[in-house]
Amino acid sequence: MENTNTSILIYENESEIKWSDLNLIRNIINNVLTEKNINNHDIGALVMIVNELLENICKYTHDKKVKLTLTQIKKSHPIILIKIENSVKDYYSKNLIELKKEIKRVNSYNDMDKLMIESVLRSSELSKNESKLGIPLIRKLSKGAKIIINKSKKFNPGILIKIKYKLDQN
Repeated sequence: MENTNTSILIYENESEIKWSDLNLIRNIINNVLTEKNINNHDIGALVMIVNELLENICKYTHDKKVKLTLTQIKKSHPIILIKIENSVKDYYSKNLIELKKEIKRVNSYNDMDKLMIESVLRSSELSKNESKLGIPLIRKLSKGAKIIINKSKKFNPGILIKIKYKLDQN
């Protein structure tokens, strides 16, 4: 009998991230997921989720050291676990406290359409350079999966963000 709970590492990279790297990373993730025969809808969503997380790192953290891991954690009813760890200057910085609050707010919704509508309305009240739509978009793209944020074991100080993305059945 086949073990249906085997984890398979799909992609792992640890590096310093810059805005100019994002297009290359999107292309690499797209190619790796295509090689794994994941459908285009899921590939698009996963690439956008990873991109949004990396954009937040580029925008809001001082030190851009990042470890990105994509792991398939189940063969039957497959789930891709997205893990992004990055170093931060201060675990209690204003940006991280705001990020934790935003993740808590976003995770409180059960209706993803309502989440997006209310987030867009909230966004319209913010300054032009600050949409705050990335975290709600990640939650919607991940089909309502909770966004988990913890302290990183890799970086000290650092954060770890995890999202379990359930693949569509082909």
